[in-house]
Amino acid sequence: MWQAGAAEAARFPQEVIGTWDLGPAACKLPVNPDSDTPIEIRPQRLLGFENTDTLRRISQISNDPVSWLVSTESNVAPGVGVDEIYVVKGDYLTITDGEAVRSYRRCGEVPPAGLQQCPSAEFGEFLKGFASSQAAALRRQYTRDPLGHETPASVVEEQGAARLKRFNYRYLPEFDLYVPKDVATNPVSLDGMRRGVFAAPVSMEAQPEGSYRVTFGMEYESDSYVFQRHADCWQLIRAINLRD
Repeated sequence: MWQAGAAEAARFPQEVIGTWDLGPAACKLPVNPDSDTPIEIRPQRLLGFENTDTLRRISQISNDPVSWLVSTESNVAPGVGVDEIYVVKGDYLTITDGEAVRSYRRCGEVPPAGLQQCPSAEFGEFLKGFASSQAAALRRQYTRDPLGHETPASVVEEQGAARLKRFNYRYLPEFDLYVPKDVATNPVSLDGMRRGVFAAPVSMEAQPEGSYRVTFGMEYESDSYVFQRHADCWQLIRAINLRD
């Protein structure tokens, strides 16, 4: 079994991070979602068609060609380590375990078109834009993948579309209120907001390292979210629901 904490220090080098497909044909993004050949390498994980491999250890073993001895653990076989050699030369990545060899070609970069502009460098204004009912694309861009989801039972990491379901509040500028998503269109609740009798408490607490913890609701009827400064903007990194 792997020692606890080993995955926290190990990170893939920048040379291998990105999306790769079995070569030699050129690969363009976005890749076909039905294809089982591409892999995506993130700082601490390799995502395949039906597997997620977590990096446990890595050490460089050569400079020319640049190569590493890589140890991973797959969700398909928890607790079982796999040692492979990764070799990068130009746009090609070769992975071998000493018996089988797989050669990949780097996929072209995602074009910048369609990226959402950061709503504001000031966190309070950013949160209003992030929670807007019309900001689905912005939430997708500024929610970490994977997103940490904390419940009384555990903390799990959610990826892809699943992570986007965890932020369940919307900002209504006409009332200057943050309310649950289902309340945002409820006629009875909206009438209470117009009459000024709808309670929607929210708190923003500065955390270490420049992050913010935002709590909607109060006591046992609350949800919290942690946002961290990221690339001149902000990013949702954790959803906390202690009611589950």
